[in-house]
Amino acid sequence: MSISAPFHKYDDVCGERAGVEGAKRRRVDAGYRRGGATKPSARPVATRRVDGGCGRSLRWLSSKMAQHRLPPPALISPHKPHLQTSSYLWNGTLRLCFRLVSFVFLGLTIVSGAPRQQIATSSDPTALDLASLLGQFGEEPSAAQLGRVRDWLGSHQPGQWEAAFDEVLKLTDSRPVHDLLIQESHRRKHHASARKRLSTLSDNNPSTPTYLVNLVQLEILAGDGKRARGHLRSAATRFPKLAQIHSDLGQWLFDHGQGDLAFAELLRAQSAGTLPPRAALVLASMEATVGAYKDGIDTASSIEKRSDLPAPVRAEAAALTGKTYALARQEKDAARYLEQAIELAPEVEDYYLSLAKVHQQSQSEGDALAVLREGHGRLPEAQGLGVALARRLMTAGDFNTAIGILSGISNRSPDQLEALSLLAQAHRASGNPKLATQTWRRLAQHQPRYPMVHVFLAQSLSEEGASNAEVLEALKTAEATSPGDSDVYYLRGRVYNEMGQHEEAVKELTRAISMQPNIPSPYYQLGLAYQQLGQEELARKQFEKKERLEGATSGR
Repeated sequence: MSISAPFHKYDDVCGERAGVEGAKRRRVDAGYRRGGATKPSARPVATRRVDGGCGRSLRWLSSKMAQHRLPPPALISPHKPHLQTSSYLWNGTLRLCFRLVSFVFLGLTIVSGAPRQQIATSSDPTALDLASLLGQFGEEPSAAQLGRVRDWLGSHQPGQWEAAFDEVLKLTDSRPVHDLLIQESHRRKHHASARKRLSTLSDNNPSTPTYLVNLVQLEILAGDGKRARGHLRSAATRFPKLAQIHSDLGQWLFDHGQGDLAFAELLRAQSAGTLPPRAALVLASMEATVGAYKDGIDTASSIEKRSDLPAPVRAEAAALTGKTYALARQEKDAARYLEQAIELAPEVEDYYLSLAKVHQQSQSEGDALAVLREGHGRLPEAQGLGVALARRLMTAGDFNTAIGILSGISNRSPDQLEALSLLAQAHRASGNPKLATQTWRRLAQHQPRYPMVHVFLAQSLSEEGASNAEVLEALKTAEATSPGDSDVYYLRGRVYNEMGQHEEAVKELTRAISMQPNIPSPYYQLGLAYQQLGQEELARKQFEKKERLEGATSGR
C-alpha cells in the first residue's frame, strides 16, 4: 500500500523547528513527484505528513501504526539506514498531534457556548462571571472579593458604564458592594448617569430604600449637600419606621464628616427603634460633644448594661459613659465607669489614660499616679502610658525613674519626640546639663522644627558652660525656626551681657520685653546692661519692674 502526497515545501505550521536536516527529512517523508514518477516514502507510511501540517488526529495515527505493525525505533535494523527514525521525530510527531487535539478541543468548547470563566484567565477582569462571583459573597465580602468587583467595573469603557452599573444593582443588594459601586461612580466622575439611573430605580421601586440610600451617598461624595438633604427628607417620609436604614445612613454620614446630617439620622433611627451598638455609641459621642450629657450617658450606658454583647463593646460603652460624666464634672461616676471599662478590656491603653485624667481633674494626684503605674505594668510597651507616667513622676520629683522609662521608650522608638523632649528636661532637672544637651541635639536632628528645640538647646549649652559663640550659633538657628519666640532674644541679650556687648544686649532685651512684657527675667538683664552703660536711672526702673512682676506672680 502506498500513499502519495502532492509536492509541497516544508512549512513549520506547528512551531517545531528541529534544524535544517530535520526539515529536509520531513520533506522527503511527504513524498513528491519528479519527472512524473512518485518517489517512494523513505519513512513508514503512518508518519507521513499527508496533510502538510501536524497530522490528522491521534486516532488516525494510532490506527496506521497498528495497521503497519511499526516497531519501536530501537528495533529498526541498523543495516537499513533509510528506515532509521530519530527519536526526536517520533516525539515531535506525537507532541504536535497532542497540540492539535488541544486546539480542536478548545475550539469545540468555544463553539459550544461554554461559560466564559472556564476559558478566561484570572487576569482578565472582563471575562469574570459577575453573577458567579457575587453568589460567593457572604454578609461581609472580603477585601479581595471587593477588589475583583472593582477590577470588573474598571474594565468597562465610559460608554459601557451604565450597563455595568445596572448589572451590579440587578445582581446584588449587598451594602458593601453598593458602597463600592457608588465610590467607583464618584471616582470615575459618572455622577450624572449614576444619579439618573438610581433616581429611576428609586421611583420605580418605592418600597425599596437601597436606591435612595445610594443617592444620598452619591450626592455627598459629589459635594451636592442640597440634593443629599432632599433625598434624606424623602427617606424620612417614605421609610419613617426603618431604623436600620437611618442607622446605616447615620454611620456612613458620620464616617464621611457630615456630623449634622449624621446626628439627625441617628436620632431618627433611635426614635424608630433600637439602635445597633455601633450606631448607639456614635450617637452617644455626638450627644456628649454638643453638651447633651444626660442623653449621651443614657445612650452609652444602655449598651454597657447589655450582657449579651462582647466585652470590648461593653468596655467601649463604659468608657464613653465615664468620659461623658467627666465632661459633666461628675468625677466620681466618671471614675466608676472607667474602672469598669478597664475591668472589661484591660488591654486598652486609652482607658488608663482617661481614668488618670479624671483623678487629676479631681486633684487626686496619688490616684492618678497609681492608675498610670498599673497601666504601665500591664502594658509596658504602650508608649502613651509610659510618657504619661514619666511626666507624673517628674512632677512628683522622681527624675531617675522617669529617665529610665523615657530612655527605654526613646531607644525603642527614636521617633517618639515627646519622650525625647521630656528626657532632656528630666536630665536638666536632675542636674545633668551635658546629657540634656545631647538629648536636645538628638531631638533637633530628628525634627529640626520641633517647637522651641533650638531655644532649649541654646539654653542647655549655656548652662553646660559652652562657649558664647556656640550658644549664639544655636540661637541663630532658633531665630530662623521660631522668629516669634521672645526667649531667643532674651537669651541672646544675656549672652551679650556676659560678653560685655551691653549696647547689643539692650537691643535684644528690649525686643524680648516688647514681645512678652509680663516676664520678669528680661527686665533684670536689661537693668544690668544699663548699669554697665552708666545709665543708673534706667537700670533702677528695670529692677523695679522686675520686682513688681514677681510680686504679682507670687500673689496669685
